Amino acid sequence: RVLFRSSYANADKVTVTVKQAGGSSDEKVEFKAQYLNGNYFGKSGSAYNYYVILSDKGVTSKLETKPGGTHYYFDFYSNVEGDENGAVLPDGTYTFDASNSYAAGTLTDEGSWYAFMDSKNDYAAAWNIESATVVVDGNTFDAVITFKGGETHHVTYEGSMLLAAPLSTL
Repeated sequence: RVLFRSSYANADKVTVTVKQAGGSSDEKVEFKAQYLNGNYFGKSGSAYNYYVILSDKGVTSKLETKPGGTHYYFDFYSNVEGDENGAVLPDGTYTFDASNSYAAGTLTDEGSWYAFMDSKNDYAAAWNIESATVVVDGNTFDAVITFKGGETHHVTYEGSMLLAAPLSTL
């Protein structure tokens, strides 16, 4: 794209190349979550369902977002049964499942995504996941997520993996 063109008599030809930072698929957004919130829904089909929200601001007691917050949502399925009085997200490697099979070791397309809330708690951004791998090991959570727009985020959390008691389905 030519931004400016000028010429004058007897001028030497000069080529100017403008390189712009960003846009590289090798770049990652690094996000260290301060809060892990979520819920355990018990058995769903052949696996156990854990819903996790990682964020910088936390969420309300009803798992609702907070203004200005960055939120990563994960709908995990595991072969490990949780304690209904306070489940802990099980250790393991979970991969993104676009087909929503709800198989153990996966996170679903329909329940896993990203949102950034503005100061009025409206969505400033919401993105769907293209691919993701999450490793939970003890008190560490490490996710590499690529969104459908091509941006990659590396999301980490260190701390308790304890989730709330299951929500009523009544």
